Amino acid sequence: MKTFLAGLSCLLLACPPVHAIEPATEMFAYGTKLEVSGQQPFYELELPLEVYQAVTRRDLGDLRVFNAASQVVPHALRRPESTTIRKDVVTAQLPFFPLRGDIETIDGDLSIHVERNPQGTVIDVRAAESKESTTTGPVRAYLVDAGSLKRPIDALELAWAAQGADFLGELTIETSNDLHAWRLLTTAAVANLSYQGFQLNRSSIELPRPNARYLRISWPDNRPPAEVTQVIALAHQNQTTSSPQRRWLKLKGSPIADQPQTYLADLEGFLPVDTVQIQLAQNNSMAVARLASVDSPTAVQREHWRGLLYNLQVDGKSVANPAITLSPTVSRTWKLTIDGSETGLHSAPQLEFGWQPARLVFLAQGDGPFLLAYGSRNIEPASFSVDSLLKKTGSNLQPAHIEPGPQFPLGGKSKLLPTPPPFPWKTWLLWSVLVAGVVLIGWMSFRLYQQLHTQEKPQD
Repeated sequence: MKTFLAGLSCLLLACPPVHAIEPATEMFAYGTKLEVSGQQPFYELELPLEVYQAVTRRDLGDLRVFNAASQVVPHALRRPESTTIRKDVVTAQLPFFPLRGDIETIDGDLSIHVERNPQGTVIDVRAAESKESTTTGPVRAYLVDAGSLKRPIDALELAWAAQGADFLGELTIETSNDLHAWRLLTTAAVANLSYQGFQLNRSSIELPRPNARYLRISWPDNRPPAEVTQVIALAHQNQTTSSPQRRWLKLKGSPIADQPQTYLADLEGFLPVDTVQIQLAQNNSMAVARLASVDSPTAVQREHWRGLLYNLQVDGKSVANPAITLSPTVSRTWKLTIDGSETGLHSAPQLEFGWQPARLVFLAQGDGPFLLAYGSRNIEPASFSVDSLLKKTGSNLQPAHIEPGPQFPLGGKSKLLPTPPPFPWKTWLLWSVLVAGVVLIGWMSFRLYQQLHTQEKPQD
């Protein structure tokens, strides 16, 4: 008995432990070649959409870089460090004057009478054929004096009277240095609408940096839809750093059968989305909507935005809701819910998702060409010290940029599925030993009982 158990114990102890398997190219679903030139120690590339849509991990841990000898080389992923931020800075509140009168147009000459007072400069605008300033009659345009500004104007911000009615229209901005010859600068759509508690106020007008002193704001029918109370000059200040260009994925929302006015968008990958543009398919439509991300069909959705969607046509030009800016969100599925639309939606909205790709930096160990392999359900994240090595070598050592080649299959789509766990032969062998030991002990106990019973019988 002791000899039997000791033999089985030695058999178990003699079994070699299972070690982690080194990654090989055939363990990944897809790959792309990385052709390098020169003798640089580090190279970098921007991860294409195909990589994001093939990896199985949100942290992109199931990718590796191999050299020509199929050896894994160190790599690191660098997230976008910063983005380009544009701020509109108020330069000045510009003096402006309504143009009134009974004349059919305001294209004639204007004479300027200037009178200074302790509060500033007052300009009295008179029509060329008029001896007195016109103070009555409908306003047909506004004259803006931008001569006091020392820097170019990037945009104008208009303010409307609070009691003004809802309106949507197009205006024209012209420039002149002498109030005689006018040149068309730009046209833009403006709006001030209220809908289900939301306010659509489109009052900012981008300008191609006019060089003239005077601006004239007018409407096609020479009748402003609302009274202008302020004209503010804006200047753009950009804080730009080196960051990957934003990439876009355009999808059409898929209706959910049991949820009316609800649409899903499957990105087919874990993209770090930071911008979403939603476009209503029908012209002159408005809707109140919510945007949420969904990790799985049974998971609780995370709402990221709630607001007004609109697609309006003004004199052949489209006025649409701006893009939605988010903190980078890694989610494969997004849900758009329409809470209300008086105009009605007869087709699915279009969603466009923007993200800034991560950059992959690898150490060029061995010979090329190198191979980026990705997409494996059974690969754990690697831990390399590429970033720390770059810091030690100094900031002057910058990785050389390369472009990845086309995607091609390695192990195929089957590598995206989880591999069944290996047969637990050690566990079964251990239980077999225990069962055998119990049976052996039972048999020996039975034999001992028989021997004792035979000895107790009386002799004839």
